[in-house]
This record gives sequence, structure tokens and C-alpha cells, in this order.
Amino acid sequence: MGLMNKYPLTLVVSLALWLNLPAQEQVTEGAPMRVSERPLASVQQVGQDVSIATSLQSLPGVVILSQGQAVGQSDISIRGSSFSGAGLSIAGLSLRNAQTEHFHTELPFPAWWLAQPEVLTGVSQAAQTEGHLMGTVSLSPLLIQNLNRVSGGVDNKSGYWVNGGSQQVRTGENGVRTGVGVFAGHSEIPGVDFPDNDVKVSRGGAQVQHLSDRGQGDLWLGHQDKTFGARGYYGVSDAFKAEERTQDTMLLGSWQGRDPGRPYSASILLRQFDDDYKLWLPSGLFRNQHRTRTAATQVSRLFLLQEGFRVQTRLAADIEDIDSDNLGDFSRSRVAATVMPQVDLTDSLTLSVGVRGELLEGDSNQVLPLARVDLTLREDLVFHAEASQSVRRPSYTELNYESPGSLGNSGLAIQEQSSFEGGLTWDASTQTRLQALVFQHRTKDTVDWIRPDEDAPRWLAENIGDVDTLGTEVILTHAFHPRFQVTTSYMWMDKDADNPPYASRYSLDYAKHFVRAQIDWTLQDWLRLELSQWYRDQADNPLRTEGGSEQWLSNVAVHIRCPKYSAIQFSLMASNATDDDYRIFPGQNTVTQRRVSAGVTVDW
Repeated sequence: MGLMNKYPLTLVVSLALWLNLPAQEQVTEGAPMRVSERPLASVQQVGQDVSIATSLQSLPGVVILSQGQAVGQSDISIRGSSFSGAGLSIAGLSLRNAQTEHFHTELPFPAWWLAQPEVLTGVSQAAQTEGHLMGTVSLSPLLIQNLNRVSGGVDNKSGYWVNGGSQQVRTGENGVRTGVGVFAGHSEIPGVDFPDNDVKVSRGGAQVQHLSDRGQGDLWLGHQDKTFGARGYYGVSDAFKAEERTQDTMLLGSWQGRDPGRPYSASILLRQFDDDYKLWLPSGLFRNQHRTRTAATQVSRLFLLQEGFRVQTRLAADIEDIDSDNLGDFSRSRVAATVMPQVDLTDSLTLSVGVRGELLEGDSNQVLPLARVDLTLREDLVFHAEASQSVRRPSYTELNYESPGSLGNSGLAIQEQSSFEGGLTWDASTQTRLQALVFQHRTKDTVDWIRPDEDAPRWLAENIGDVDTLGTEVILTHAFHPRFQVTTSYMWMDKDADNPPYASRYSLDYAKHFVRAQIDWTLQDWLRLELSQWYRDQADNPLRTEGGSEQWLSNVAVHIRCPKYSAIQFSLMASNATDDDYRIFPGQNTVTQRRVSAGVTVDW
């Protein structure tokens, strides 16, 4: 093993930076360098900067599991969840994919339109969105600013990208702000893990925003067309060429009321997602074509009944319709209502107890209790404890799919989960925050893709009974000064299943230890450095025979803004800088190799 693999790049460079860091009083203070004013988590390593999945890779508590690069096909995992147990929400609406759930990171809008995300689990998830089984990355529209942006770049494997967008704001005499924006982008990435697994993505859309004393309204329309090579994906042998094309069109409208006595929000979403999968077999072409239509809406309001007593309410509904030549034609709906009274028992103790009811077309209705206690131990130290329940209906792929690599099961039951969590948040200073928590959840009728024995020819969708998960998570953020910030996190987890199969592809394939370190350092007004390091120690899996169970993933980016022409920024980025050969999924011989890219961004 080479030096850079034994001592990952981020750790080596971090030590050098630490040893050479000047004392704080020697730093020339000034406004930190603008790195394209990224509102979402950093996009340091790749450069295809409109991808939501790419932007979330550095978000603590979230793991992005990619087949190919993040702009290809990516899943979200929160606290060791399967890909089906976590996803995105925007403006309070959860984004689900009833067909397969493998596209829960897809969003046909650029990252720079979105505010800093929040990871929601348990009670907070139930109160703010319909949510997913384990957790949600909650997104919301950012205020439109007067900004024009063009970016482009190339990588060392003949890949390239070009993106452009414009936002303009007009303020009326009465102070009402009206903003409009447009964006478009295209990227191509050849050979992400196999020579013919290429990625090609085109996106475009428009937005309108209204901002007044009454509230903020947003209307977004976006479309994304993506084609990616899928050789070796989804448990299919990499001996066969495969390709997948998705087309995603979304219309989103939202309103956030500013009534301080009764804050409220409302949103509505219409979406069409087309998926065309092709697999070339010796016997001929195997092809699946799916079209999923989703309509969803929600209204939420906080009622302040009297001092120290309030009620959070939420009403949501959605309908999912799928037409598929392999899965069949289906439609199902959901209506969910959440009522959660909150009472301040003392100045330092708040109790929240509520219930969420779900009416599920074609399945048993659900009553899901929620409870949380928040205790301020002192001004800088807060404790919380909570209990919650959630459910998930199997996707139509899990229910009905049949391919050379996978077989669905129409008899799958609804997946139910009970979760418990306790934690502390310590703001040790204005520069340092420590979050530590313990979580436990039990999933009943757990749905997973499994190999029942060593000789099984394909993956089967099965209920594997109860799965108990126990874990801890610690996140430490420290700003040595405004220009030098370090975020470190550690998660330990252990899972125990009633009926563990010979091999699990998702639910029981998890990181026992997951460490992440990130550095964001503006050395000068014109120079910024970003580093991130992952270490993962994966649970044993008999099908992970190559690449080992450990991953050292290093990502690096250097941004230079021209001192004379401050609107122009040059970036040099490396993803998987140490060329680690870890396999993300068991039994799948796909490795995203080191990729170096250079780009330029112009803002005005």
C-alpha cells in the first residue's frame, strides 16, 4: 500500500496546514473570499456544480452511495438506512419515487437555488414534512439575488460541463420584491467505472419569487434529461452492457407566511419521472420503460394558543401513479395529518406530544405516536430525548420487478419503524459546537434485497423480519477563525436481524464505523482550500470479496479568485484523490476511479 493510501491525502495536508497555520492575531481580517456564494454544502470535489447529490456529499449525518459518480445514480443513507429509508424534501413536501426509490437524490434544479439543508429525523421530520422511514434532507428555496453566473470545466478523462444562470430582483415602491431566474446546464462524464458507463446530463428551468411583509412565494419549473451507462448496476452481472435514461419534470409552488402569531406554509408539487432501462443479453434486448406521475400538497400552521402553549398542525396528501411495461399500471394515494401540542413546563423544559395519522389507499391505515422532551441544562447546553414511529410502503420494483438480476415479491408487507433518540448539543463558544447523540430503532417487516444462499442466481425482495439498530453519532464543528473551519463527525452502528440472510444488499450492509473530516480554509482573499476525508469500516458481507471492507475517500479542491478581476474564479478539484478501490455495493465490481478536474466560474 502506497504512502498516500496508508495516510490519506486530507490527513497529510491537514497536518501540514496545522503546523504552518499563523496565529490568529497575524491573520489579516477581511471579507471571506466568495466561492460562487454556495448556499448548499460545498461542491468541492467534482465540479458538476448543479447536482444536488454532489452538493450533499459533505453534509454531516448524510452518506451518498453512488453507482458511478454522484451525478450518475446516487442514493441517500441517513444513520445506516437503506436507500429506500431516506430521501429529499423541498418546501415541506417529501420527494418519493414509487417506482424504485433509487432516484431519491434527483432534483431538476441547481444547488445554488437552495438554502443550507437540514437533516430531519424522528419528531422533527414528522412535524416538518411527510418524511421517509429513517430521515429526510430538507431543502428550501433561497432568496433570489441579482446574480449572473456561468461556469464550465473539463476533467482528465475527457469529461466536461457547462452551466449558466441568471437571477434578477426588482423592488417596488411598497417594498415588495419580485425576482425571476433561469438556468441551464449540460455535462458529460465518460467511463465513470467501466469504459462504456458514460454519463450525460442536461438541465434547465425557471423560477419566480415574491417577497413582502406577508410572506415569501416561490414558483419553480425544472426539467432534467440524464443518460448513464449502467453496466454492473442493481446486482446485474457486469458481463452485460446496460444503459438507463431518466427524464424528470417538476413544477413546485410554495408559500411561507410571515404572520408572527400564526406562522404557516403551503406547497404543491406536480412531477413526471420517466425511466427507460436497457440491458443487452445474449438472448436479446431486455428493456423496461416506466412513467411515474406524482401530485402532492401540504399545509402546516403553528397555533400560539397562549404563552407557553402552542400546537403544531400539518395536513398533507399525495397520489402516485405508475405506468410500466414490467411493473404494471398502479395508482395509490396517501392522506396524512399531524397534530403536536407543545407546552413549556418551565423556562428550561419543553414537552411535545402528538400523533400522526396516515390513510393509505390499499393498505392498512396508520396511527403513529410522537413525543419529545427538550431540556436546557444551562445557557450553552441543551438535552433532548424523543420517541417516534414511521412507516414505508414497498416500491413497485420491490413488489413486482423481474429481471436477470432481481425478483420482486408481491406479498411484501408495509415496513414499520419505532425510533428512540437522546442527545446533547453544547455550544462551547461562538466558534465551537459539539453534538452527541445515541439512537435506537427497530424495523418490523424489514424489506431488503437478499441472496438466501451462496448459489442463489439473483437478488430477491423479501421481508427479513425485525432489524434492531443501535448507534451513536458525534459532530464537532470548530472555527479557528472566520476563515478556517473544521468539521469532524463519527458514527458507530450495530445491527441485529431476526432472520439474517446469506447476503444483504442494503439493509444489513452498513458502516460499523464512519468517520468524516472536512476543512474549509480561506488562506487569502483570493485563495480557498477545501479538503474532505471519509473513513468507512463496513459490516462483513460474503459478497464483498474485492476492494476490502474499508474505504479511505479523499477529496480536494483549490479555488483561486483573480485579485484584479474578482468575478472570475478558477478551481482545481480531485475526487477520490488516493484512487481507493472500495466497492460501494456488495457483489458489484464498480469502482469510481480518481478524477481530476479544472473549472472556471464567472459571477457578475
